[in-house]
Amino acid sequence: MRGAARFFLAGILSLGCADGHPGAVDCSAAPGKPVTVFVEGTTDADPRVRSFHGVVFGSEPVPGTVPRYSFTGPDGTVRRLAFFDPDGPLPIVAQRPYDLAVEMVMGEPSPGALLLSDAEGLVLAAASDTGLGKHVLAAGPPGFTLRLDDGDCHGRERPRDGNPCFAERVNLVLEVTHEGTTVRLGHGGKARLGAYEVSCHAAERVKYSPRCADAGVLTVSWTIRRVAGASGRP
Repeated sequence: MRGAARFFLAGILSLGCADGHPGAVDCSAAPGKPVTVFVEGTTDADPRVRSFHGVVFGSEPVPGTVPRYSFTGPDGTVRRLAFFDPDGPLPIVAQRPYDLAVEMVMGEPSPGALLLSDAEGLVLAAASDTGLGKHVLAAGPPGFTLRLDDGDCHGRERPRDGNPCFAERVNLVLEVTHEGTTVRLGHGGKARLGAYEVSCHAAERVKYSPRCADAGVLTVSWTIRRVAGASGRP
């Protein structure tokens, strides 16, 4: 089993979040909660991509808004991974070895991405960013192509008490291709793609008001989760 960092180099990822087919995406839907991922104790002095090989996780995460997962490296060092996915917990088996790569950008908002693999290959890929591949996971997970498509949506109606920093928010469609098959998803959409389930938590284009120079949101968030083994069976 090689290092998880290879996932940043293997395969080409293209993520798309807008659909041109009428009725395919709810143009008025609000985005869901984004994926959150970081390694506790990370500072600006640490590399943006942190790779950990042959790690094993503890049996139970520490619950919370963003659960904490303890993992131990071959050298015995114990660290904690903070990970929240609207689809559920980190898909791990206690004491099974994994390769883990976490990419983080400090700040607010905080883009982050995770790649988790085992002896069979990619187990989970997840990311949140202010634009597709803008800050994290620019190369994407192996074997997938993701891209953002504008589609036919116009700006969502803004509530009267909404954030004045947003001049316009337009829903897009997440387009994901794997092994020659493509799915297109809007906010909250899920689809099976081979041995994986793809989820689009957020995919939008945001225009900010000039009155709010520091405003920012995570406009793209997605998860690719393995749900079957190499044989295609769960």
